Amino acid sequence: MEPRSRAGCVRSLDRHGEEFVAVMTDETPVTAPKVILATGIVDEKPNLPGMREFIYRGRVRFCPICDGYEAMDQHIAVIGLFKPALKKAIFLRTYSRRVTLLLMADVGPSKQDLRLLQEADVELRRAPVVDLLEQNDHVKAVLADGTSLVPDVLYPAMGCRVRSDLALPLGASHDDLGSLLTGGDQLTSVPGLYAIGDITTELHQLSVSVGQAAIAATHIHNHLPRNDR
Repeated sequence: MEPRSRAGCVRSLDRHGEEFVAVMTDETPVTAPKVILATGIVDEKPNLPGMREFIYRGRVRFCPICDGYEAMDQHIAVIGLFKPALKKAIFLRTYSRRVTLLLMADVGPSKQDLRLLQEADVELRRAPVVDLLEQNDHVKAVLADGTSLVPDVLYPAMGCRVRSDLALPLGASHDDLGSLLTGGDQLTSVPGLYAIGDITTELHQLSVSVGQAAIAATHIHNHLPRNDR
């Protein structure tokens, strides 16, 4: 059988017996015995005018594991809710001596959290951010106490939306965020349904996604009927 391809968006995914049925947005059904989901995540972004341009210029970044080295020795600010922002700020101290933690809400850190900040030498601005503006080529954070900060790089730590909507109605196991749980072969808890990339709970890296794709594709190939030429 010759391979088939179809471009478009999938509106829903259902399972009928041994087959999956993906319904496209134009209502066209596509059937397959196996499905690989690689729908990823959507990072939550600050409400900042010109966000796309700031990302393009490297003033706003999201993954320090991916590109933290490009912010080496710059003034880095992390903005978000306290717990995730704290974790990212401490991680970024690997790349710069000057890291500032900015809060989206007025939070009283615990003594343990303050000790972690002190040990990592991360500056904490307690007044929450009330606005983000453009100042020349940089992002300017305006705080509730009237002060402001203009870092070289801004890392949001505001969470993300996991795009696992197609898998959850099928009963796929997932964590609290909606990330799909898979085994070593990238199979979810739904037979024949695989998940790779950021939609899983593994490290969100392109190299990880490519490796997972190879694992899933090989497992599928080995469990499909022979298709000799």
